[in-house]
Amino acid sequence: MNKKMFLPLLLLIVFGVACGTNQQQVSNGSQGTGDVIDDNGTTPAADSQLKDSSDVEVLLDKLKMTSVVTPSEEQVTFHMELSNNGEETVELGMSGGQQFEIVVTDASGQEIYRFSEGKAFIESFVYKEIPAGKSLEWTEEWNDTEIADGEYEATITLLPVQINKQGIENNPFTQTKTFTVSKNTTASSSLPKADGKVIDGIVNNIKVEGSNGEYKLKGEVSPIVEELYYTVEDGHSVVVEETKITVESDEWSPFEIQVSIPSDQLPNNGTVSMYLYDKNPEDGQILSSQAVTLQQLNK
Repeated sequence: MNKKMFLPLLLLIVFGVACGTNQQQVSNGSQGTGDVIDDNGTTPAADSQLKDSSDVEVLLDKLKMTSVVTPSEEQVTFHMELSNNGEETVELGMSGGQQFEIVVTDASGQEIYRFSEGKAFIESFVYKEIPAGKSLEWTEEWNDTEIADGEYEATITLLPVQINKQGIENNPFTQTKTFTVSKNTTASSSLPKADGKVIDGIVNNIKVEGSNGEYKLKGEVSPIVEELYYTVEDGHSVVVEETKITVESDEWSPFEIQVSIPSDQLPNNGTVSMYLYDKNPEDGQILSSQAVTLQQLNK
């Protein structure tokens, strides 16, 4: 073949092979992943994951956790609440067994109590709705008559794993509370019994009358309290939702609360307790609280 014709022909073949290889790479890259790259350099799947993550954060921001630790001579009561401050109902997915964890350490940092230790929890999964403006509440009692006087720290964690069927990571509902146990003095957050003894706190001179679901509580409320709130619980769930009492007095003033609880909502074995508390009017945080035993049931 003429050398003058062979060189252009060779260049044409090489150019054709190169173009074919490039087209195949583009085709294979598109077919291999099935993803289309948008102007931001991300795929639809990645965009969806980012949107889901953003949705979860928005939903979580509308939930507000509060917790109160109430020590007494006989026990320490932990009260937890998760409120929905949004405008729509949210659904939480969580274990049907363990729904929270409580860890208490002493002043040296040594762990002296863990709620889950030694317990066997049922392996189930439940969904709980929190309507707008409502809340879920939990109460746990740590009964330990041997606990020494001193300062303690409680780390309280709620354990939902889903919100509106989307995963929750890193336990966002965790609070740390400090409390003091003193068996020689009555703290303002101690648990008054139904014997009329005087306590220093937001309420005073507490007396309880009634039984088996019909209760009347009388006492005096502090002049520093403008609005007094209460709930009633059976140790596991709320049986009387949050109720507000408006206080208008510059000195200690009497109050009276009557509650009626259907018999099928009373525990067979447990404590019916009323929680009285006031709130910061600016952010709704609980400022101080006191728990009152209405009745100890052993059916």
